Amino acid sequence: MRESTSNGLFGRLTGNEWRLSREEVYESSLYCILHIDLPDKTNPEFGKIKSAKDRKVLERIDPKNPDFNFEGAKISIIEAPGREDNHDLNFDNATIEFGAWFNNAMLLGDA
Repeated sequence: MRESTSNGLFGRLTGNEWRLSREEVYESSLYCILHIDLPDKTNPEFGKIKSAKDRKVLERIDPKNPDFNFEGAKISIIEAPGREDNHDLNFDNATIEFGAWFNNAMLLGDA
C-alpha cells in the first residue's frame, strides 16, 4: 500500500513498517521502478522495465546529485568505474540481478 505525504515523499508498507521514498510509483504498481520485481526475460515487459530500472540507477548515481540509497531495491546492474565520491552507500536488502562494478572507484562514505 502506498500513500503520498504532504512533503512529496511516498510511503510504502514493508512488513509492518512504513518506509519513505522520493520516487513515484511505476505505472500501475504499488512501488517505484527500483522496488518492483524484474520480470522473467520471456515476459514482454522485461525490456521496458529493465531499461527503466537502468535509467533510474544512472539518474541516482549521477555525480551532480548522487543518491546511493538503494535499500530494498531490485536492480539489474550498477556500474560506477573510476568514481570518486564521499556519499554513503546503502544496499541493505537490495537485489542486483546482473552485477555491480566499482572498478578503480574511491567511495569514502559509509557502506
